[in-house]
Amino acid sequence: MNFLRPRSKPVTDIFTSDTSIDRRKCQRVVPMKVLVLGVGRTGTASLRAALKRLGYSDTYHMMSASVENPPDCAMWYDALTAKYDGKGEFGKKEWDQLLGHCQAVCDWPAVAFGRELISAYPDAKVILTNRDIDKWHASTMKTVYWRVTDSELCYLSYVDWASGLYYPMLRKFFDTFFEGTFPTTGKDVYRRHYADIRSLVPPENLLEYQIQDGWGPLCSFLGHAVPDEDFPQSNDVTAFVQRSRRRNRRQMMNVALRFAFNWEIDLKQRPEIKSPIFNVTVHDPSSVTPGYWFVAPYASLGFGNRVKRLDYCQELIWSGACEFENRNVFDFKVLDYNDPSRLSFIFGSTSQGHLDAKGKGVIMDNSYTIQDEILAKRWSSSFNMHEFNVIEGGKSALLITNVPQLHDISALNLQPQSGWVSNNGFQEIDIATGKVNFEWNTLDHVPITESTVAVRQMPGEYSMSWDYIHLNSVDKNSDGDYLISARYTNTIYKVSGRDGSIIWRLGGVNSSFVLDGFNFSSQHDARFREENSTTTVISFLNNASDGDNSTSSYSSGLLVALQTSTTPMTAHVIKRWDRPDRQLSPLRGNVQILPNDNVFIGWSVQGYLSEFSSDGRCVLEAKFSSIKFIPSTYRAYKYNFTGIPSELPVSKAFVYGTTADTVTSVFYVSWNGATEVAHWNFYGNNTSSSEFSLVGTAKKSGFETSHMVSGFSQFIYAEAVGFTGNVQIRDDGTTYLDPGEIQYVGKPSPKIDENWKHLIDHRYFYLTEAEAAETWGKESIEQLYYRLSPDNERRYVAGLDVLHTLHCLNMLRMKLDLDYYPAAAIGSLHNYHCIDQIRQYLMCTGDLTPIPVRWHEALGRPYVDSDKPHTCRNFSALQSWVMNRDEAEF
Repeated sequence: MNFLRPRSKPVTDIFTSDTSIDRRKCQRVVPMKVLVLGVGRTGTASLRAALKRLGYSDTYHMMSASVENPPDCAMWYDALTAKYDGKGEFGKKEWDQLLGHCQAVCDWPAVAFGRELISAYPDAKVILTNRDIDKWHASTMKTVYWRVTDSELCYLSYVDWASGLYYPMLRKFFDTFFEGTFPTTGKDVYRRHYADIRSLVPPENLLEYQIQDGWGPLCSFLGHAVPDEDFPQSNDVTAFVQRSRRRNRRQMMNVALRFAFNWEIDLKQRPEIKSPIFNVTVHDPSSVTPGYWFVAPYASLGFGNRVKRLDYCQELIWSGACEFENRNVFDFKVLDYNDPSRLSFIFGSTSQGHLDAKGKGVIMDNSYTIQDEILAKRWSSSFNMHEFNVIEGGKSALLITNVPQLHDISALNLQPQSGWVSNNGFQEIDIATGKVNFEWNTLDHVPITESTVAVRQMPGEYSMSWDYIHLNSVDKNSDGDYLISARYTNTIYKVSGRDGSIIWRLGGVNSSFVLDGFNFSSQHDARFREENSTTTVISFLNNASDGDNSTSSYSSGLLVALQTSTTPMTAHVIKRWDRPDRQLSPLRGNVQILPNDNVFIGWSVQGYLSEFSSDGRCVLEAKFSSIKFIPSTYRAYKYNFTGIPSELPVSKAFVYGTTADTVTSVFYVSWNGATEVAHWNFYGNNTSSSEFSLVGTAKKSGFETSHMVSGFSQFIYAEAVGFTGNVQIRDDGTTYLDPGEIQYVGKPSPKIDENWKHLIDHRYFYLTEAEAAETWGKESIEQLYYRLSPDNERRYVAGLDVLHTLHCLNMLRMKLDLDYYPAAAIGSLHNYHCIDQIRQYLMCTGDLTPIPVRWHEALGRPYVDSDKPHTCRNFSALQSWVMNRDEAEF
């Protein structure tokens, strides 16, 4: 049943407890006498010390698992899974194994099992620690809930032995006992829990107790003399935070020791995949945009470390290194012009004898299957690493070219009068036909005297041409003009899409604009953002350094407004995002403006990246953790994405033990690139001809999920299960079942948000005048709002009650998770409106299909089996009809 990797305590883990006891091999050795069932942060640590002073050895506390014997966390996780998910059993036998060495138990997670512990130990006395509920909630928010959301602990859980056992259990406890919404529902759960315990325990066996009451009531209730010493006081907020931070630092030291020569994620069944570890600092989790990081580390190393996609808790999602022969890859990103989304990246040039040795642009679908490959369309031009910009809804792509050309260099006052110069340029290529729609070259338009690169002696060979301009990005606007960034001239150019002439220059020695209070140099990633007849808004990364010279103390992302209708034309900064560590990025980088107006910036060197909120605060930063891992990622992006790989899952199993009574099987499974797997089922048998039986289930945990069970199976396979319980695929590739229903409920996630958006995105549509008159009456529509169509016909704007009701339901859904959706803090009047809207709709159109009631053994109560068939409308047809009449402005 153990959900966690059954790894042993590392030799270099010098700061955590030496104990690594497997409680499943234990049994009760002392009687259980006291159950403290008040929630944590009510003085349970102090009470633990007091009970131990009175002779209750041992008294179990959360620290017994988190610090003293971390493998206990695996059994607590099993207990939570059995109670709240109905998977597996956890009864008197298991409680005696876990708590058999204890005469008392307190604190969480034990409080989640008040009923079970009272049933298992009916003779034990019960203490209910209590305190002011507001002070309790505030204390928990600053301590244990802080640990739940602690990015350091989240990161450590992937690389540190003890944290990897503790953190998933802690999250599971808060997601179940506190229903996953502690900030908003914690007090309600507190009240229900205390009422439940009071209803279960006779008054004579129950002590309601506050720590400030001291020894007297406690000793009287338990029948002990009052000790001649002060009552212990421990674990206040300050001590908790300091101890936790100190432990984080020590465990990070463990990680450093272990990763000194082994710094990548260790995968048992995919050892060929090597993924770098990021050091992640999350300054404001509630403001971080949901989504995945897209990075492509590159360098000449002897292992796979290329195309990567990760989330910010350091979970590798997909690696393409092995599939693409470990070639250097650049500009890895999502193309969101269609549904499902596609991916694109650049293969760098190589000298390894490939047919595509000069590089190419690649487009993949969301199964990670290549759909298109684009080559530069001149025989002597390699595919430049800097740009592959798919535009026009996927019809064409922009790429940078580089062709050495013998050119007149007399303006440089060098001998000889001609030399080889890199003629940078760009092409717009039709993806379907390969036709070059537009081509432009720098030597035809930009004199070499604009270059800031000093040349003492002109190279005399074709292969050693002088890179005088160094283009690194190209973009296109709705008018058909282009925006290019040239690093070696410190200039951004607007190029006419009609005749190739330069419309204006920003920066450099021939700037068309007066720069108002700012400068920039060695810039990257210039993009059109907005444009009208008087103003153009662009973004770019101001590197401010070429490695030798700098124009600022640190790099920054810039959003700049260009006033093109004034004389002289002027430029001023609208927004600036400074590199958080106040360092310079002398190479590469990009600025991405996210759909919620957050900004994601790749600073390139050592993979450094950061995210800024819409009001300019740095909410997250990260970089490769090992100084041994020097490579960079040319750009870094963040997107939502749904990956459904065509590649099969990979599983492996190991057996430990020598007899049937002691043998244990450990399963490892992963599905490279899959984003929709909720958990894994493991099946086994002992003869190739017999039927397989389910031997275990594990929640997906990171890239590689592990699971340990008792017993041995000679033949095994793993089965991926989606968020709605649908089987997606088996690792033998023989079973592809229906993908099941779309997920609308669960912990907040980018996928759930995307599903809701698709559900209610088209709330407003139009009716023709005849349809409106038939629906509302000819006289009534004269008072209603309408718009004129391109044919000058009236279109009456309308909505559907079902879509309005779903909108209200989504607002209330987000209200449950204000930490994740701070913008959903709507007023109470709107809440009341939404509740009443849903009531009216259900009373008017409710499904009248009878559904059965069943008995839930784990919860001990009946429940309505709402998964049975419903009498439904064709909602997909309704959505299609509305979308065809969409009024997008509303």
